[in-house]
Order: sequence, then C-alpha cells, then structure tokens
Amino acid sequence: MIIDFPSIQGQRWPAKTGLILYGRACHALAEAKSVDEVKDIIDKTVAVQMYAKQAHNRSLLEDATDIRPRAERRCGALLTEMKATGELDSGIGGDRRSRSRPVTVKLSDLGINKRQSTSYQNLAAMADDAFEVYVVNRKRKASTGFGGSGSYERNTPPEILELVRKVFHGRIDCDPASNAAAQRNVRAKVYYTIDDDGLKHSWPGFVFVNPPYRCDLIKAFVKKLIEELQAKRCKGAILLTDVSTSTQWFETVVRHYQSICFVRKRIGFLFAHDGENMGIHNPQGQMLAYFGSDVERFENVFSTVGTCMR
Repeated sequence: MIIDFPSIQGQRWPAKTGLILYGRACHALAEAKSVDEVKDIIDKTVAVQMYAKQAHNRSLLEDATDIRPRAERRCGALLTEMKATGELDSGIGGDRRSRSRPVTVKLSDLGINKRQSTSYQNLAAMADDAFEVYVVNRKRKASTGFGGSGSYERNTPPEILELVRKVFHGRIDCDPASNAAAQRNVRAKVYYTIDDDGLKHSWPGFVFVNPPYRCDLIKAFVKKLIEELQAKRCKGAILLTDVSTSTQWFETVVRHYQSICFVRKRIGFLFAHDGENMGIHNPQGQMLAYFGSDVERFENVFSTVGTCMR
C-alpha cells in the first residue's frame, strides 16, 4: 500500500489536515506487508518533517515524528523476518528472475543502507514500553529544535502561575496563547489555542500571556495586549517573555508597563504536547511585565523570584 500524501511544495496544511494525514499514515503502516511499502512511508514522513520545519507547522512536525520511528520499527521487523527466511541477501547475491535458487534481495535493492538496517532492526527488537519512551524522546528533540531557536510553544511551570494567581486575587480570567496541556496548570476561565487564534478574540478580565516564542508572534501578541488594555476589556495583565532588549516589541512593553520583574533564575518551561518539563535549555533570562493598577501587590509577590523595577 502506498500512502497518498498531498503535494508538499507550497502546500499549507491546517491542523485538521495534519490529523487526517496522521490517521492515513497509521492505517497505511498497519496494512503494509513489504519493506518497499514501509520504506515509502518512511520517505514520505521525512519529506513531511522537512516541510513542517520550513512552514513552522509544529503539529504536523510532531505527527510525522511520531509516525517515522514506528515505520522504521516495522521495517526492521520485516528485515529481521527476511533474514530469518533467507530472503535477505547475506552478501552472495541473488537473481530475482532465476528459478535455480531462492530469490534473495540486497539492502541496496530496497533503498536501505547497512546503518539504517541495523538501526531499524534494533528498534524492532525493543520492548514495547522502551520503544514508546524512545518515540516520546524523538518528538521532544524535534520540538525543542523547532524553528531554529527552540520550540515556539513553551508552557509555564505551575510555580510561576501560582504567583500570577496571587496577583490576580486567585484567578486567571484569560489565557490567549494556550494549549490543552497548559490548562492543567493555568485553569483560565477563557483560553485560546493556536487553532482558535487568540489574536482574533477579546481578552477579558485578568489576563496572563505567555506568547509563542517567535519574534514576529511575540510582537503581534504584545500589540494585541496593549489594544485590549487601552479598550479597557483587560483589567490587568502579566506578560511572560525572554529578556530581549534589542527588539521592537520590548520597546513597546517598556512604554506601557507599570512594573517589571527580571527573574533571577531561568525558568524551566514545560513541553506543550504533554506538559512534561523541558529542562533549562534557554540561554536567555526571563521577565514578567505587569500592566495594571495594583503595582505594589505585583512587586510584593514577584520580588520572591526576581528583581522588580518601575
């Protein structure tokens, strides 16, 4: 079975299409009976991974990164089976058209090199639990390196959110740049995901913003935050970003904030896809900018983790 991916060149795939492709790939992998069929799936997922990185489509990247090792493992199982039955050439060579001896196939005939063959067969030999851990780690690695400067969705750890809630009298009304895993800790009354596009909606009440960590997106979220504050839809806000003093959006923040906390220790963010700790890989420090009337409350709370300035 050959999986029918749409054309990659110039194609924009929304999240729904990514899910369809993921389901199609899973089905094709389950139905594949030959190394050629599985190799086709591997090649297609590699192409999708390359496209997803170029298009900054993280959801599609994660789906392709989930499928690829499963296809490689299936390929390894088939290669192991071929070796056991004598179908895989051990070096003597074979002739597919000859009836004088059993047909054997070289790795080169399959478009697989020796290193790949060893890697795939090692995956096939893994216990199921160990393999699932391996898949998760592959996805984390792909996400962490996404966009050249780390994943652009990084969830806020609960200890920071607890401080935010203290400033906002025990609640967060709106989180406009969120995801399902983040809401286990944020617990906002209203939240918007990448599919909802928080930039298109109003931000009511007390707002916490941890924008996607890409310069153009941070700029857009900062601009939207100022608009919501000026329209008085937002009662108060806390913005969490890296300290990037050379950017235009930082200048915008400086013109409008009431207080700012420069965090003493770099924050250990969480993965967006599962909420697990990413570790501290960010070379930059972080800051939390406060917009609102209760400056003293903000500074009393956040002075426990950093230096506050007006």
